[in-house]
Amino acid sequence: MMIEIRTDRLLLRSLDNRDATALAHAANDPELSRWIPHIPYPYTLDDAQSFIRNSHHASGPVLGIFLQNTMIGVLSLDGHFGIWLIESHRKQGFASEAAHAFIAAHFARRGDASVHSGYLDGNQPSQAMLENLGFQPCGSHDVTRPNGQIALQRDMILTPEHWRAGYGFPIYTQNLFLRPLAEDDIAELQFIAANAQVAPYLMSVSIPWPKSAVRTWIKQGQPTGKPGFRLGVCLQGGRLIGAIGLGPGAYPSLFYFISEQFWGRGFATESARALLGFAFARYGLDAVQADSFTDNPASMRVLGNLGFEKTGQGTGTSLARLEPAPVNLYRLTRTKFESAS
Repeated sequence: MMIEIRTDRLLLRSLDNRDATALAHAANDPELSRWIPHIPYPYTLDDAQSFIRNSHHASGPVLGIFLQNTMIGVLSLDGHFGIWLIESHRKQGFASEAAHAFIAAHFARRGDASVHSGYLDGNQPSQAMLENLGFQPCGSHDVTRPNGQIALQRDMILTPEHWRAGYGFPIYTQNLFLRPLAEDDIAELQFIAANAQVAPYLMSVSIPWPKSAVRTWIKQGQPTGKPGFRLGVCLQGGRLIGAIGLGPGAYPSLFYFISEQFWGRGFATESARALLGFAFARYGLDAVQADSFTDNPASMRVLGNLGFEKTGQGTGTSLARLEPAPVNLYRLTRTKFESAS
């Protein structure tokens, strides 16, 4: 049975004989062989043809990942979930985009079936991606690489309960979903936020925004089951278009930003309303705070649309501004939010 899953940027589909040459070229990478024991190096056309034949008899979907008709990787659920991308397309959010759509399709089709996966010890990008999808550690075992070396594999499992309720994410809206950020998002976050039309309205974003600083920003904002986290704002297809989050404390502060090319479409209001509904229900908050630089009328309109009331003025700083600037302070109570909703 042919399977197709489309995301905002990618096509995930079943493989056939026409893909053999592209697969042989994409998988002929010593780095893949280092981290994925069943991929030999060199990887030949015969290997690719054999893999495609076997994929038609696998216990679960085996799909190619295509960007503008070019194969950039493979993902599968043949007993275990696995994914790989060619080197030139790593760290651009493609792995997270494809994996999220693939796992979502699995649970939509087989809602009670847990997913098993794993990563070789030391493969930090794979570990981070699996953890951000909600996978939990469940043991370890030795595996043999194609060169005969023994490596330790860390086993992971994603249960339906963790997928649906793990920290409550993803949060879905009509047009968007909100999910934890990952290292794969660094380049896109730099593009979106380190922008003269965006960064001056944010406290912790500079122009330029160094990769190391973005990585720390993501790490510090990982969900921990309480207020004090940052999420990516994504189109339903998977494309990252901004970020949103809550600060820590009993009266956490809301923040958000959306890519300039998606302004004027209501996405800031839509994502913030969804996050506020989640936060009030999940954490039992009495109120949420927010602030906006006084030269940011668009943000003030969003806060007004959400029901925030102005409580005063203060001074704010931004790494993208030369000096402090005035801000308006806002507050939204749970009662007002629920009555408005």
